[in-house]
Amino acid sequence: MTASGELPCQPCPSPDALGTVVAERLGYPPEKALTLGRFVAGSSARAKAGEVPRLDSEALQRTEIAKRLDIGVASVYRVLADAKKGVDRRQVAM
Repeated sequence: MTASGELPCQPCPSPDALGTVVAERLGYPPEKALTLGRFVAGSSARAKAGEVPRLDSEALQRTEIAKRLDIGVASVYRVLADAKKGVDRRQVAM
């Protein structure tokens, strides 16, 4: 806490970095922890993928869609490209 009574605010890590840290603290080796962290981040984006086409139909920019859903801009482009091809990655087995 600062002298003025405010709490210092630190930027939040990316979802994959956060997942990696959690996996390392659970005892996974660094290489496995990185893989698990990336999977967790990807799972989050896949879970939110259904909202991307709806927001795109509202004529929002790709960066705004990513910001609203808290996913990467590349994920927005990937979901929209898959939608054109008729692919639903949420149902693909991992």
